[in-house]
Amino acid sequence: MASLTLPGVASSDPAYKLIFSQVRMVKDTLRGFLAPEWCGQLDFPTLSRMNAEYVGSDLHHRIGDMVWRVEFKLGSLSGGPPLANGERPGLLILFEFQSGVDPDMAWRMHEYVYLLHRHLRHNGTFKAEGREPPVLPVVVYNGERPWTAAGARPGPVAPPRTADWIGNEARAHALLDERARADDGAGLPPDNRMTMLIRLETSPAEVRPRLLVEAFERYAGEEERGLREGYHARARHPGGRYGNDDLPPFEELERRLKEGQGGTEMATLMEARTREWEERAIARGIAQGREQGIALLLRLAERRFGPETAAQLSELLADADGAEEDTAQAGG
Repeated sequence: MASLTLPGVASSDPAYKLIFSQVRMVKDTLRGFLAPEWCGQLDFPTLSRMNAEYVGSDLHHRIGDMVWRVEFKLGSLSGGPPLANGERPGLLILFEFQSGVDPDMAWRMHEYVYLLHRHLRHNGTFKAEGREPPVLPVVVYNGERPWTAAGARPGPVAPPRTADWIGNEARAHALLDERARADDGAGLPPDNRMTMLIRLETSPAEVRPRLLVEAFERYAGEEERGLREGYHARARHPGGRYGNDDLPPFEELERRLKEGQGGTEMATLMEARTREWEERAIARGIAQGREQGIALLLRLAERRFGPETAAQLSELLADADGAEEDTAQAGG
């Protein structure tokens, strides 16, 4: 069976799918970032995850990274009247997680919304409900560069059934740019799981160990385990500040905190490991830069004065390095 995959920059690692598979994380994102002014119209106990992949008549389709559905409260303006089958209308939230800027993101999100509506139409949902449910397409972006692709609408989203509802505009989608949100000066909602993720992603390296311990202590309990695992996975991400040896494995970190070994002491230890890691990285960078500079100098010498001169210069530089090393050892 053929597979339909839309081109574009690869999405963030699986940690984001784990983090956003948590009901409370999705609720906090809606409350604090996407729909703070009208989230009171949503009946959050009905928040449920939908299948973002399905098999059509001839192709396998992916409808974004993740899809959630939440019903509107009875009588809410955004939800409108009851559906044809008597049930309450619902809002669909379609998440796509990006670590790089994709210039075709608007087209991809437009395609995902179309595929989602087509899937609901084929399985009889439209006929039962009497109308198409509103879809809120959201790109969660954690990259370093500013998001420049067209179609993105940063900031809170207007409610459905209004003229500026993002779902009314073709190829438009909400954008949650973590770094831009952290830098905009407006402050982040307190005690919010999305806020904690943004802080973990954007804070300096020396702050992150304490943030991770704070997240483990604040969002404790078995029902938050998936969230903690996702936070921990992001901290151990290859592109992050920590190497695999600089951060205790998830189970060990859980055990040490449960045994009361002290979150502050653990954070201090991780900070020391982080500083050591950064010092080693800086030293490696200096050494590599020096080697590259010497190699360039020798190439220029050979080009201008010939291979014999370059060989003599190489010997002189080697002797200078040896003398410098002897001096350093004598001083130590």
